[in-house]
Amino acid sequence: MSYTGNVFSRRPADPKSRRGFTLTELLVAMTVIGVLSAIVVPRYADMKIRSIIASSKQTISTLANALQVFQLDYGRFPTSIYYDSRQDLASIRRSISHMSNVDIPDPFQKPYGDVQIEADPDSGLGYQEDHRRHGFIYVNYRDFLGREFSAYNGIALYSIGPDRRDSWLSLYPLPFDTKNLIRRRLYTVYGDGALQPVVVYNPTNGIRSGGDYGAFRGEFDGFIPSDI
Repeated sequence: MSYTGNVFSRRPADPKSRRGFTLTELLVAMTVIGVLSAIVVPRYADMKIRSIIASSKQTISTLANALQVFQLDYGRFPTSIYYDSRQDLASIRRSISHMSNVDIPDPFQKPYGDVQIEADPDSGLGYQEDHRRHGFIYVNYRDFLGREFSAYNGIALYSIGPDRRDSWLSLYPLPFDTKNLIRRRLYTVYGDGALQPVVVYNPTNGIRSGGDYGAFRGEFDGFIPSDI
């Protein structure tokens, strides 16, 4: 058996075969990446918002059902002073086993900022600066409406939604005349924002569309189709 030449010899690579990408090829690649990013990134963001909404709806439902049990046990709903579930429900979380965790923020609320809120009542720390997020809006209608409308025995617990603006969902189940009276009171504090129509969040209008979502219990239980 014989071999012709050296079997281990190789020809040097053609310099042309080692050339890089041309400017045109790079531009095409960057364009493709840009198009894909424009499609994928918004979809990812929408999926993230959907996940947040689903999780917070479950939280609201759990809290609202626990408040319903509290009402059956004690004959009343917890008082709403701050209209903030984290603060208004903190004092009762240890009184009943099914409300072990109420210190849950509304994921769409902005941080408190420099607001002074009370620490754990049992800690003796008094009031401290809190930069965490506001809780879900909690409304006991007896407190919200005052003695003039004390006949309404119910609560609203809701998130301000992905538009991050309170659409006053708590006004939704009230009679027209009562709703207008409350708006006049709110106007003195919130200005024109209190005159905006109540909007119920509906994802079919767009995942980032306006509106609030939440739950009603007591007299208004299941009042709206999107009630949790």
